[in-house]
Amino acid sequence: MVYYQIFGFLISSVIMVKAGGQAIKALTAIGKNLDIGHFILSFFFVGMVSALPEGFVASISAFRGVPHLGFGTLVGSVIADLSLVIGLVALSAGRTKITKGFTYELWLFALMALLLAFGIDGTISRTDGTILIGGCFLFFYTLLQKNHIVEKLVHSDKRHLIKQLVIFAVSALIVLASANYVVEFSKGIALEFGLPLVVVGLIIIALATSLPETVFAITAARQKMADLAIGELFGVIIIDGTLLVGIVALIHPITLPAAELVKIAVFLLTAIALATYFIRRGRILTWRDGLFMVFFYILFVITELALVKTIPT
Repeated sequence: MVYYQIFGFLISSVIMVKAGGQAIKALTAIGKNLDIGHFILSFFFVGMVSALPEGFVASISAFRGVPHLGFGTLVGSVIADLSLVIGLVALSAGRTKITKGFTYELWLFALMALLLAFGIDGTISRTDGTILIGGCFLFFYTLLQKNHIVEKLVHSDKRHLIKQLVIFAVSALIVLASANYVVEFSKGIALEFGLPLVVVGLIIIALATSLPETVFAITAARQKMADLAIGELFGVIIIDGTLLVGIVALIHPITLPAAELVKIAVFLLTAIALATYFIRRGRILTWRDGLFMVFFYILFVITELALVKTIPT
């Protein structure tokens, strides 16, 4: 039975990742048509689509009454992107100078701190979720205004936009369908091995749903476009940690064990600090930095698995 669950999970994840990849290509084409720079293009457009797999998984989990699985998936994806994926980008790119680092560190710290603050009492309520969604929209409004994206959209090639939007819509529907099966098979795996759902989300599903941005980021890094990779990753991180967590809480309030929240807070805030240090503007990103970030993620996984018995399912 367990082999059936694992096989089903792998097949569903592959389909979800492939469909997510097609959606990324469609929005990348849209961004190029709008003449948007690499960093903003990847941050806003590619980052938004890369967040689709974990977004659908998290939403479906909430509708099925297991919001902590969705929360684990989203936060696990954030930590994986901040450490493992940035580490892989550094290892793939070799010695790379960051010409345009992430310049919204205060926004990132504030929004993630807000998320953790809401969970202090053990529950992220619907009110908390609404505030998180509002914070995300406020940030993106600032980003849109600063880069005049709406004006560029008005003067774009409408025919090309419609074609790419259709491709995006079809890909998104496939992602949604496959995400439903990912949730079901994940619950089966958790029951077979006695793993808490939040841990399944933090590690197993988070890695599966992070594959689209991982592939995109590594490809961009190998083509010496580290800025493109970095922008996309931070776009996913902010969407996952605010908008999507907020949506999950609106669907079904999230209840978390205090010990698990403390552990998440330590790794999440440390990962943000390390990532913003390694990819600041003008710094040389090296393979040693990448190795350090990969080991940090391995430490996170080991800690989660070592303390798994202390977390209720």
